[in-house]
Amino acid sequence: TVNPVLILMLVPIMDSVVYPLIRKCGLNFSPLRRMTVGMFLAAMAFVAAALVQIEIDKTLPVFPLADQSQLKTINLGSNPLNVTLPGHSVTLAPGQCAASIAVAEDIKPNSVHMALQIPQYFTTGEVVFSVTGLEFSYSQAPSNMKAVLQAGWLFTVAIGNFIVLFVAELAQIPEQWAEYILFASLLVAVCLIFSGMAHFYTYTDPAEIEAQFNKDDNDDHKDRKESRASRKSSLELHQQPPATRGNQKQTKL
Repeated sequence: TVNPVLILMLVPIMDSVVYPLIRKCGLNFSPLRRMTVGMFLAAMAFVAAALVQIEIDKTLPVFPLADQSQLKTINLGSNPLNVTLPGHSVTLAPGQCAASIAVAEDIKPNSVHMALQIPQYFTTGEVVFSVTGLEFSYSQAPSNMKAVLQAGWLFTVAIGNFIVLFVAELAQIPEQWAEYILFASLLVAVCLIFSGMAHFYTYTDPAEIEAQFNKDDNDDHKDRKESRASRKSSLELHQQPPATRGNQKQTKL
């Protein structure tokens, strides 16, 4: 629930404070450059999540591996108990439960504060990338293609979710922090590719495109109108009697 609230708070801050300050510094922070920076910030958010996960893993108990088993035995009797396992033998002393009861914690409570997750939300990667991407796709599309471009943007989000599932299942990484580092590395690689493509992109003015489309439509309409008028006059000429057509030819001569 914190993520949507932070996005609602950060979007007006970025639009009214951060972006104007960057423009005043003389930097051309175009939408494609914003998206590149947003991907890099998202990668840093994954790195921050990996660091938090490493701290959490330090507080977890050591669990047996997939090919191992764990056996815990408590001697509640008054005589020693010999436990023999393949290759190992242990003698358990009496527990003396009648005399005293001791409290033991197999898994201690987590000591990592949940506030360590906050920095990854304040990297503003989603605000700089996703919001700017929607704005860019909407502004660069003509009026009759804006809905299609928005649908295409949402389609790429769905494809990205499928890629995340595919990579997570294919990698089979046992450590959660290593998976975060993997996604951060993939984001940095995509960021470099995207920055190269954005360098050669030429911004277009949708108004000029629509004006060109309207001009072409008017020219086509004018040509069709002239063609229909020519066919109509030719048809009228053929429908006239031969004598009349002969007189018209003599008159033309």
